[in-house]
Amino acid sequence: MKRILALDGGGIRGVFTLEVLLRMETLLREHYKTLNLANAEKFVLRDHFDFFAGTSTGAIIATCLCWGMPVQRVLDMYVDEGRMMFDPLPWYNLKKYLFARFSPIKLTEMLKSLYLEEIEDRLCKNREKEDQCGNDREVDRHGQDHDDVTDSEEDTIVVKDGKKYRAAKLGSKLLLNERDGSGGRKFLLVVVRNATTGSAWPLTNNPDAKYNDLKRPDCNLKIPLWKLVRASTAAPTYFPEEVVQLGDTKSIFVDGSITPYTNPAVIAALTAILPGYCINWPTGPENIRLVSVGTIQFSSELRGKIPFMRRLLKLRHKGDPTPIEVKNPALWLGYNAKQVPDALLQGTAWQQDYLCRCLGQPMFGEQIDSEVGDLLHDPLLFPGAWFSYVRYNRSYKKKELEEVLRGDPRLANIDAVDGMPRLREIGQQYAEENVKLWHLI
Repeated sequence: MKRILALDGGGIRGVFTLEVLLRMETLLREHYKTLNLANAEKFVLRDHFDFFAGTSTGAIIATCLCWGMPVQRVLDMYVDEGRMMFDPLPWYNLKKYLFARFSPIKLTEMLKSLYLEEIEDRLCKNREKEDQCGNDREVDRHGQDHDDVTDSEEDTIVVKDGKKYRAAKLGSKLLLNERDGSGGRKFLLVVVRNATTGSAWPLTNNPDAKYNDLKRPDCNLKIPLWKLVRASTAAPTYFPEEVVQLGDTKSIFVDGSITPYTNPAVIAALTAILPGYCINWPTGPENIRLVSVGTIQFSSELRGKIPFMRRLLKLRHKGDPTPIEVKNPALWLGYNAKQVPDALLQGTAWQQDYLCRCLGQPMFGEQIDSEVGDLLHDPLLFPGAWFSYVRYNRSYKKKELEEVLRGDPRLANIDAVDGMPRLREIGQQYAEENVKLWHLI
């Protein structure tokens, strides 16, 4: 059986995802121990899943897991570096009000340090300066400062403990698992939006894909991993865009969450199955298991009262007797500016989940809605199922929503770094109650 792990976008709420993944990894590690498999103690999710897909914060996590990192290391990174990821620009910086609220510099530095691959000495000749002090540092072949983000950074050499590394690209053999060949190929899909073309770009490391031909000057496999992942997290108004130059083509990439694939489960499954994507896995619930993990859904329904808006509507200019009639003053411009994007993101994630339950054989998941239920036991859907499907996510609505947000109203925001302890608690409780071994094997 081939297995796909798809991870939603959602900013710092990715710690919920990671708590679920930690439970999955623990259960699977214990399972493999009972089978007396070699290296079961060192088991990571890369040993079990064949395809990792992620959008935005899900792209960070998916890439780390496909790279071979244990979940605990990624979770520790979020907890320790979460505040650094959301590094606010100072109040006097006009970019904060005109373009993006957060600086990408520290996030970029973190991503660049994650995806490095060792290179042989013969590839480093004449491309670096010796570090006489033995400290980690970066010098590219042109002697440029590594903090200056340029297209030549993909050739940057990093010296650590006498070993030489360079930034891994999407086409890395280490990522694809072709260095030793054990366990078969490992595929990665990262969703970005190409603002230059106005289209969703789900990019994979599949060397057989149409636009991954190394003979092409604009081959996608040449994109540095850190740059691709940073692009998938470039949420408009939060972070600035990422510019990628491939051959003569320059593209402006932004967050994949503003595509139909903020939940990348469907596009991951289609990429594995449809002939055009050149992976061509055989279909059927017994052949493909798709596990999708969300980042908590906080309903975008109207909540609370806005008494100041009612008072404001009663104000009149002395010479204007025209009455102002508003049926629902809660739906004012400021509310819509904040809530409409959230509602659209939630709607697309919900739709992708719904489609997966119709295209596949659902094994576990919350209720879709009160009309169709959860579709877990609908025999009409199963005969032509392309895959078996598990969806982990926690939804909050109405009174339950008000209760969980009463303690921290910002908890639903993607930059709620102060809410990480509570988000982790929610994830731990959800994972303990809902993640089962039989969902995964």
